[in-house]
Amino acid sequence: MKHIRAVAEYRERKRVRRIQERLNHFGAGLLLSGELDRPTRDAVSAFQRLVGLRATGRLNRDTLDSLFRRVEKDPVTV
Repeated sequence: MKHIRAVAEYRERKRVRRIQERLNHFGAGLLLSGELDRPTRDAVSAFQRLVGLRATGRLNRDTLDSLFRRVEKDPVTV
């Protein structure tokens, strides 16, 4: 069971790092920690405001779709 849990944690950290990289594309300036920490949640909220979504700081489907669909570089201010 430890192995399965470790693999799941690794995948989650990798997923969060990818999200942090995308947020950095929009100017967030995050460390790529793989942790869904306060700075990352604040950057998610800033991005949500930028694209006209409700700023919850949560990674919902609309936020992820917007984050990975947008290609132009707009600054995210946190």
